[in-house]
Amino acid sequence: MAGIELLLFICVLICPVIAAIAGFILMKNPPKEINDTKGYRTKRSKSSQEAWDFANTYSGRNTMIYGIVALVLSGIAYVLVVKNAGFNPLAAMVLIILIQMVVMIIVMIVPTEKKLKEKFGE
Repeated sequence: MAGIELLLFICVLICPVIAAIAGFILMKNPPKEINDTKGYRTKRSKSSQEAWDFANTYSGRNTMIYGIVALVLSGIAYVLVVKNAGFNPLAAMVLIILIQMVVMIIVMIVPTEKKLKEKFGE
């Protein structure tokens, strides 16, 4: 792997690593009080302290798991796309990071909101 390809490969892996670390921190040390600056903040999660605590722990767990899975899948995808498809390495990196971010948002918000609705109602 050439120097620039190695750098781009590392860049692709940074997002999942940050997601896994942030998810772990949120899961193990969620914000104690409802606030507008940190933690999992939606109308439903801020409806009560119990919902807030649950949402932060649950979304943190999902984000951590996503980060670990994405780390492996992104590494594999990068190698397959760059080596086998002949993509421009920079374009491949941008595409993979974009996909990572969209999937992370979906993985964090959709299941958490669904669980909040089940557990706490509207």
